[in-house]
Amino acid sequence: MLRNKGYIIQLETLMQQKQAMPGARELIHAFQIESICYLILTERSSVTVDEILNQLEQCGIHGVREENLYTSTMAAVEYIVAHDKKAINVDYIGGKGIRQVLTDTGFHITHHQPQYFFVGMDRNLSYDEYQDVFTQLRKGSQLVSVDNRRIQIVRMLEYASSVKAMNFGCGTKVLLKYASSHLPYSCSEIIMIGNRFKKDIVPALQLGMLTFYVAGSEEMMKQGINDELHPDYILDDLTGLLR
Repeated sequence: MLRNKGYIIQLETLMQQKQAMPGARELIHAFQIESICYLILTERSSVTVDEILNQLEQCGIHGVREENLYTSTMAAVEYIVAHDKKAINVDYIGGKGIRQVLTDTGFHITHHQPQYFFVGMDRNLSYDEYQDVFTQLRKGSQLVSVDNRRIQIVRMLEYASSVKAMNFGCGTKVLLKYASSHLPYSCSEIIMIGNRFKKDIVPALQLGMLTFYVAGSEEMMKQGINDELHPDYILDDLTGLLR
């Protein structure tokens, strides 16, 4: 069923808890053998690109390269660079994955009046650290959310500071739009593969992508799937793409 188009695959569709999902090894191998362009998409902010690549290798998904991985922080940075030529000073909470992208881009990480404050996933953050974010937002920093697994924290910061966040986490069209710009295809020529209907499939449908929903154990009716809003294909696991 593989097609000679570009593919975007949500990371947890390939690997969960450092274990390869059924068909993941074979699918990535098929992409490589057939020279198919693909991106693996993630909003994980607590780990670096190299660490994710190592995790993929360790669970038997071999040959994935740095250019095959795209993160929500990368999308946020690309958007800011394109829309704010004066952006230079930033701060963040949420892990070394954010720091790596910010420093690689050339941003200056500072606690003194950052123009943008990135918020990602970090379960070990203290009240004082969240208070620091709030203080910076009240002084004029723009809130940037790159991990929707912590969306309730972002909502709390929005409410407390009256600053609306720029959201680039999974489930947003802007993340998929910027990811797709790294493939030599238009959105209508790109195939999205995901295992979360609302976060992976819905924004892809809105952008006109062909969609493969790996349903697994999710109860489809509870995900909001109906006659008007549904994936193009539904699979039990990734092996269905190889038949």
